[in-house]
Amino acid sequence: MSRGCPTTPIRLDGQGEDQLRSMARSWSQPHGVVERARMVLACAEGESHVAIGSHLGISKMTVGKWRRRYLEQGIEGLQNEERPGGPRTHDAERVAEVSNTALHSKPPQGTDWSGRTMAEHGGIFKSTVYCWFKMFGVELHRQRHFKISNDPFLVEKVRDMVGLYMNPPEHVVVLCVDEKKQIQGHL
Repeated sequence: MSRGCPTTPIRLDGQGEDQLRSMARSWSQPHGVVERARMVLACAEGESHVAIGSHLGISKMTVGKWRRRYLEQGIEGLQNEERPGGPRTHDAERVAEVSNTALHSKPPQGTDWSGRTMAEHGGIFKSTVYCWFKMFGVELHRQRHFKISNDPFLVEKVRDMVGLYMNPPEHVVVLCVDEKKQIQGHL
């Protein structure tokens, strides 16, 4: 172990160390808080800011910032700071409501939601809807389920198409063309 945490050393009492170790192993805490707890524990063990930063893939300045915050504010200092900018205009419930509506319902007119129709329906900006969808990986243009055709002659058509591939007539070229969603192929 290399010595190198500058000035005031971090001395942990039993309860503080237990709390930090619990935070450093947590799966429910935000990743940043877990990483900061690991930084403080490493400083308490005497590792240098450079070594800690190298191990965690961050700068020594970042290690120093969180070490100082821990010394000044204790464990509470490891939590996220308030971010600059205006307050959020939509709460988490509103985001969930819009996402669930887009994924589990159909619009009054049309078959599928778009960012524009969802924004009009919800009375929010289109860019906000697109931001939320991107954040949660919602891709309205992709369907993750299989649609079976309601064509009464589907079996016969499939049999004919597969037959062309399996046993094509002489002097015939069989081409496959991808279809767009919602468009059925016809023979």
